Amino acid sequence: MQLLPDINEAATISNVRQFFEVEVERIARIAHEDMGGLKSPTMSDMPRSETFGNSVESWLNKQIKVRIIFDKIKTAINRIK
Repeated sequence: MQLLPDINEAATISNVRQFFEVEVERIARIAHEDMGGLKSPTMSDMPRSETFGNSVESWLNKQIKVRIIFDKIKTAINRIK
């Protein structure tokens, strides 16, 4: 009985490729790490309906979480020899 199961190399390669081609780009965009995605904030004095919750706080929390993830990804890549 093995302690760890055999690794399916083809599936692992596919998962890693998908992660770096899709997920890292998405995380970088949310973390505002890609310079092309930055834009100036816009202000509007047009009236709008009441919203429940704080969407700015939710957005900032999400951005902070993905910045932490993105920093961990960069650290892991930099440690590869």
